[in-house]
Amino acid sequence: MDKKRIKIRKITLVAIGLTGVVLLSILIWYFLTNHDRNARNIADANGLLFSVVLNTKDRDCVPVKLSIYDDGKCEFKNSFTYADEEDTSNPIYDDAYAIDHIDYDALKIISKSVHEDKVEDDSTYVYKIVTGKGDVYYANDDNEYLMEYLNKINFTLADCAFKSNKWSSKGDKQE
Repeated sequence: MDKKRIKIRKITLVAIGLTGVVLLSILIWYFLTNHDRNARNIADANGLLFSVVLNTKDRDCVPVKLSIYDDGKCEFKNSFTYADEEDTSNPIYDDAYAIDHIDYDALKIISKSVHEDKVEDDSTYVYKIVTGKGDVYYANDDNEYLMEYLNKINFTLADCAFKSNKWSSKGDKQE
């Protein structure tokens, strides 16, 4: 009788262990597929997860722009033109300088940011984040993931972009 009980206990322990392994595998699979799904939900067709700029509503400056892609690539844009010199509210960024691929879960930055629907006064936020799909988020210096990312790539968003001397669509050189 004791040998049967020991055998039943061993089988029970093995079954419990296998169940734990299966549940852990399902949890890992869910995390990996859900993370990828979140990235697809905010990324545009080119894989742009989001762009970050300094929120410059109260500043006479077009901010530099940092664009982060779903493959870990990021670009720094520091020059711009205007499609229409009369409308200076929407600058068009020109040149992009690629920064090495960064191994970082950039979606954590969004998770610690505030969606524009929950913001009463966006001028109280330091950073403006626009996803590839066009959703707008705001963040401050207390977003540890954004600060960690900027430190990792040794980058600051405090600078102003410069106006480039590209040719406008009208054919005349812009000043």
